[in-house]
Amino acid sequence: DLYEANVPVYRFIQRPGDLVWLNTGTVHWGQAIGWCNNISWNVGPLTAYQYKLAVERYEWNKLQSVKSMVPMVHLSWNMARNIKVSDHKL
Repeated sequence: DLYEANVPVYRFIQRPGDLVWLNTGTVHWGQAIGWCNNISWNVGPLTAYQYKLAVERYEWNKLQSVKSMVPMVHLSWNMARNIKVSDHKL
């Protein structure tokens, strides 16, 4: 259906040791073709834009009743408590 609607789709097999890097807001889905150990890291630059995107996704997830992978409230308090921020927008 996605191909017919001209929605770009990338399908590949991730081999042991491979790293997959997805951009902000990328809709993705993983499926194991055998035994696997699923580990994911959520990383991003410490910028106002990245933080805004993360908060927007967190709020959207709440509206959709989807548990967010990033604990934004905890992350926000830790950032406020532990990081000297030079970007006044952040």
